Amino acid sequence: MSKGDVKRYENFLRKLSKSRGSGAANAAHMIAYYAWKGLGDSRAIEPLINVLGNKGWKARMSAACALGALAANGVVDSRALEALSGVLIDKRPEVRVYAAAAVRRYAEQGVFSEEVFNRLVDLLSDKDKSVRGRALAAVRRYVENGFINEELTGKLIPLLKDKSPPRPPSVSIKAARAVAGGLLPEIAGIPGTIIADKKAQHLVKVLEGEELAVCGNAAYILGVLAEKGICNEEAVNPLIALLKDRNETNRNVAKSTLMKYAQKNILREKIHEALEKAR
Repeated sequence: MSKGDVKRYENFLRKLSKSRGSGAANAAHMIAYYAWKGLGDSRAIEPLINVLGNKGWKARMSAACALGALAANGVVDSRALEALSGVLIDKRPEVRVYAAAAVRRYAEQGVFSEEVFNRLVDLLSDKDKSVRGRALAAVRRYVENGFINEELTGKLIPLLKDKSPPRPPSVSIKAARAVAGGLLPEIAGIPGTIIADKKAQHLVKVLEGEELAVCGNAAYILGVLAEKGICNEEAVNPLIALLKDRNETNRNVAKSTLMKYAQKNILREKIHEALEKAR
């Protein structure tokens, strides 16, 4: 990290504490930019929490993005997670998207909240596709760590038909390309591009989002729940339909979850017949 980067980061950190409106949005955006480059610390947490209460939705969105970027680098604070919980129900979908992405980063650092989990489950029915995808990725982290919600299986079943990848919105892709700078030049974000640099590979993952499509993530979570004895017969038919999906990963996840259902004596004969046909 160059001395110039450090100086500019310090400058935006000062602006973050003093700015309002569009100035706060720009300062938070730049804090996120530098956090993704590995430059960020706990001094940014409190002013970013304050910006989450800004009247401007772009400022709230940028603050949520920045808190997620800091969390990805291990800079977390329980106060920030509580504040992010509040914007998970923001009226703007752009803010909800980045809030869901941020709380997923917190979960990956082992910082959880029951309130956050319940709000994420509610977001699985959000009208906005991007919000649903980001919330689902976060729910996955929570379920993997033992969190359970009685409404969850019912929320997941409709998502088994959603073939879209849970990618960030286009503004996130542009931001990640900017962070990539010289590492990825004009090929940043193009799936299938072979890149040797480890930092560049990480940025490609940021660009591409989760490795599973929404339907694959939903099927995976249903499998984790099945291992805990939580099954829903209504999931069987859409899981069987997923066995014909063009994507091999989605097919394999659906197969694995169906096998777990069969082991729990949930429509065993029907599942075995479907698995035989899918061979």
